[in-house]
Amino acid sequence: MKKSFVKKKITKCIETFKDLVHRVTGPDDTAHSSSEDESDQCQLNTMQDSNPFFNYLEEPLPEEIQDSKSNSYLAKSFSSELPFQMVATEELWEFREFDHLKIPKVEDGGARLEQIRRYVLKFGIDSPLILTFNQKNGEAYLAEGNHRLAVAMSEGIPYLPVHVTSQWLEPNESGNFKIIANHLEISNINEELLPQHFGLKVKSTL
Repeated sequence: MKKSFVKKKITKCIETFKDLVHRVTGPDDTAHSSSEDESDQCQLNTMQDSNPFFNYLEEPLPEEIQDSKSNSYLAKSFSSELPFQMVATEELWEFREFDHLKIPKVEDGGARLEQIRRYVLKFGIDSPLILTFNQKNGEAYLAEGNHRLAVAMSEGIPYLPVHVTSQWLEPNESGNFKIIANHLEISNINEELLPQHFGLKVKSTL
């Protein structure tokens, strides 16, 4: 019963950010079957405009960036029914499934990543990133949030909200993952798993 409840909350968290990306990048025209990232279902509609992407969000103003920064880059609407911790971005980078700074999700010249960058700097992050952990073999990777992680790396955002789930989400066949050496020890923890259990640097939540 508890696992079912947590799975529903994770799904809701993922869908929340997918809806966000859908709003700022356009409708979904493609099907998908992987857990690759939060913008899997977003497709640019280039039929109406040769470069429609930036019609959605302008470059954030300095005062908007400062306002977002003052709130640890968390959106004013940020909420999570899932436990999370603020994790050091540089350490979280080791758990990326994809490096969207080098390889854009779609062949759009990095426009999608740029639009998400503008959203994060303008409004902040409104749901936790999802780190999935396989208790059997120790594999762990960032199942949701790779674009936001890339933005945080490029913009110097020091910490990101992260939720850990042992409800294993199968990675994309070309995706990366990290092997946790002491995974058996972590698997025996009789409490809600948190990023700190993986030795990640965290800071107090707001």
